Amino acid sequence: MANYPLSTLLDLRQHRLDDAQRATVAQRLIVQKQVEKVQSLKEELVRREAEGEKHIALIYEEIMNTLIPKDSMGEHMGKIRTIYSELEEFKLTISQAEQELSKAQELLKHKEQEQLSCTQALAKLEKHQEMWLTATKQEQERLAELEMEEFTPRTLPQDNMED
Repeated sequence: MANYPLSTLLDLRQHRLDDAQRATVAQRLIVQKQVEKVQSLKEELVRREAEGEKHIALIYEEIMNTLIPKDSMGEHMGKIRTIYSELEEFKLTISQAEQELSKAQELLKHKEQEQLSCTQALAKLEKHQEMWLTATKQEQERLAELEMEEFTPRTLPQDNMED
């Protein structure tokens, strides 16, 4: 039986599918790590907010329980502003991590679509190969039958004598 004429293309498409599958798996791992990073940052934010509230409560308690000159009041308010600004900066860090996660998820969708496209292209070529193999087999059978039909037995000299 003859070799499939598009076998090189079939191999190429298989390699492309393998590459697309590896890229998709790698991107899934990236997305998973990014999700874990965002979750841990959010947990850290909760911890920092609780800690910040405790510090602010201590500062207010100190202000309320002691006589503080007006000059040092600004210092205490500065500490409170610093706590809030650090929390806001950390929220920005979380926001950036969420944006990175969103980009990673978009890239994952792209990789999955690419994998699907490669799978479909390979499936089409495999179907063509099956059809080609069937047609080749049918043609070989037809030629074999034709060869059998063209076969005529030799006549023996004694067959000619009977006339």
